[in-house]
Amino acid sequence: MPRPKRVFLRPNHISDEGLFEHRAGQISSSHVQTLARTLRANKRLDPIWVWREIDDNGNAKGTYELMDGRHRLAAYEVCFNQRREEHYLNIPVYIFEGSEVAAALKALAVNSKDKLALTSTEKLDAAWSIVARDLRDEATKPTIARAAGISERTVLNMRNKRNEIIKAGERLPTAWQEARNWPQSNDWERPTDAQRQSEIEELAKGFQDAIRTTRSRDVEILAEALRQALGEPKTTFVVDHLHGLSESEYDEWDEETGPIASNESAFCLAGEDDF
Repeated sequence: MPRPKRVFLRPNHISDEGLFEHRAGQISSSHVQTLARTLRANKRLDPIWVWREIDDNGNAKGTYELMDGRHRLAAYEVCFNQRREEHYLNIPVYIFEGSEVAAALKALAVNSKDKLALTSTEKLDAAWSIVARDLRDEATKPTIARAAGISERTVLNMRNKRNEIIKAGERLPTAWQEARNWPQSNDWERPTDAQRQSEIEELAKGFQDAIRTTRSRDVEILAEALRQALGEPKTTFVVDHLHGLSESEYDEWDEETGPIASNESAFCLAGEDDF
């Protein structure tokens, strides 16, 4: 693949319609401020990625859609508003040219310094958004799986579910959890950042209260207590998540059936190809 073009664009030349936004919630103001401090110290940020839109004939259009770098773009805006210095309006970018599906895959796969990691739910929803728009299966299962950090089996499940929903003449859901449960009615909604943080703090307080009650300082006792409370499969799932493994033993958790394994060797069909 040829090296991407690295140019400088002004903010008003970059469109952000959310085509490639895989992260739930709003922009993290604290992360933006961290990046802004880096800029003010005369240090560079990695170039952001933009997609040069193409028409039906494959000809490049004059607009650029943001693929990756929303926080970096916001940091440039913060610095310009504070100092009114022109150089903050000349933003280094990489231009990606290709189909929308290829751009979505690139946006998901791009990893850069000072980048916030996606949660497991965000990775699954990101992969689902690509599968949902890739009606001709332009991207292979391994390509999507590597980009999202999930298993090929989960990508196959997504494709099968997408085809079922389309065949039924129904609208494709935007969230994988909703799509996976289709056709059963589902009132699940992605928690907001505030809701997630509130639940985390509530559980953390419960853990801390329990530890204070027992006064246990033995790490092995704490670990075994957690394993017994959660059960072996979910404990493995939690440990993998804390270690930040891109290819966890499990991609998803089902409250009724337990973990959904991503071990391809246990599921491969004879003669199945990668497309």
